[in-house]
This record gives sequence, C-alpha cells and structure tokens, in this order.
Amino acid sequence: MRASLLFLSAVSSLVLLGACHERTTPTEQSHDPAFSIAGNRDTAGLPSHYTANGATASVNWYAGGDSSGGGYAYGYLSANRVSQVTNEWTEVNWYVYSCNGVCRYSSGYGTVPGAALSGGAGSLRLSLNPADYAGNLYVYGDSLGPINVMWRENGVYSSRSTGMSEYSYPGYTFRSNGVTESASATATGTLGEYGIPAWASASMGRNHAVTITFYR
Repeated sequence: MRASLLFLSAVSSLVLLGACHERTTPTEQSHDPAFSIAGNRDTAGLPSHYTANGATASVNWYAGGDSSGGGYAYGYLSANRVSQVTNEWTEVNWYVYSCNGVCRYSSGYGTVPGAALSGGAGSLRLSLNPADYAGNLYVYGDSLGPINVMWRENGVYSSRSTGMSEYSYPGYTFRSNGVTESASATATGTLGEYGIPAWASASMGRNHAVTITFYR
C-alpha cells in the first residue's frame, strides 16, 4: 500500500510539473573513468544496474494543491548500500521539486562511497555533497546542494516486501526487485535547499540481494 501511494504521488507530481514553467534544461555530468562499480552502464557511462545488500533508507513527501492557490512541493530520496567484492558503495536516488509560479526541480542517481550512509541500531544518516561526486552522478534539472538526512525508527510499523517496484521521474525510471525488510522511521534534514517536512513518510531497514536498475 505504501509503495502504491508513493507511485500515485510520483504520477501526480509529473502532471503538475508539466503544467509549470521549467527554469532549467536537462544536463548530463561527465563520468570519471576511475569509477569502479561493476555492471551494465547507461549512455553517460554510469552504472545503471546494481545489487543492493545491507542498509537502506527512504523518505518521500507531497504538499500543496489546496483551495488557497498555494504552490506544490514533492520530494523523494533513497539510499541503498551496494556491496562489491573489494569495495563498498552507497547508491543514492532523489527527485525534488517545488512549483509556485516558477517550477524548480532536481532529479538524479548514482553511487558514492559507502561511508556516506552511516549508522545502525535504529538510526541511519546520509551525508554527502553531490558536487563532490560529479563524475559518479547523473543529474537532470537543477544541481542539488549538500544532502544531510537522519532517519530514526519510530516503532509505528515494520514490513517485509518481496517483488518489483517501479517509479518514473523526469529523466529516468527506477526499478527494484527483491526482498526488503523495513521499519517506519522519522526523517529530518535537507536535500540542498529543500527541507523535509515533519509529516514526511520514511522508512529504514535492510535489502537482501535487491537488484536496482535505472533506465533513461
């Protein structure tokens, strides 16, 4: 049910985004030849297929559209630990936008060092500046400032999901397939200039051989 609500929110956000004036144009960032994650690669040279094992966390929110004529805001962020034979990385995936007369948005994905996602025992923290890993990230729309988000389990629910999920954002489509154990969490922090509201839906847990694929 939670995945379905997230999908419906994502679809709604795309409709709203198309109705607004886009301030930026799509850009691709260069690939660093030293990047060592294995797997299939997309047209920019970035890995587009991962196997995620270990810590995972996500948060999403949607606000706006009331009778007062105010703007809209939507955000999504996920982080997944990607383990390789000799290296460990964190895959990140985000989409944030706001529309209030002029629309601004940023979406992107890629892989950063594993230490960007830290913690355990009921809490996780994601801390990175996308600008520091320009060669490892595909960014569509605006660039995004530093990401600093903290998740803490809140005991509302826990779940185990098996199967495939797919979400489409401007610039790419995200698909995952496998087993994920998760628990509800409270997320606080910022994605660049976008703050996470108190009512945001968040979870954290562990992936078990979850395949993650991006399409553009």
